[in-house]
Amino acid sequence: MSSAVQPRTFVYKTVDGLDIHLDVYAPKVEPQTPRPVVLFFHGGFLIFGSRDSLFPSWFMKDVLSKGSVFVSADYRLLPEVDGFDVLQDAQDAVAWIRTSLNLKLSELGIESVDPENLVISGASAGIIPSSLTN
Repeated sequence: MSSAVQPRTFVYKTVDGLDIHLDVYAPKVEPQTPRPVVLFFHGGFLIFGSRDSLFPSWFMKDVLSKGSVFVSADYRLLPEVDGFDVLQDAQDAVAWIRTSLNLKLSELGIESVDPENLVISGASAGIIPSSLTN
């Protein structure tokens, strides 16, 4: 990951006492308010990995250079949960971005995002939750 851009980590949901996190990377370019958002789901066969492993730093840097906000989200992994739980986590991450991200960013003095201008992406197995979420 880039040492120049540090993420802000937030809990977007809690299930049975387990906090599920996402990292928000804000660009260091002139604000374009409200900013678009790119949400990324990691790969790992849905059985391993996390928001900060198997991480495409090149993709994050490109997104930030365009003035967009980059979000990398965790989701619960198989076999401890089933595929429906993975999908629910992805849908909850999108819902959290749309309803709560601007409030959290404003508390930190960071420019707002346009929650309807959201691109959902993923790598390898991360394509599954990203393609089934809207």
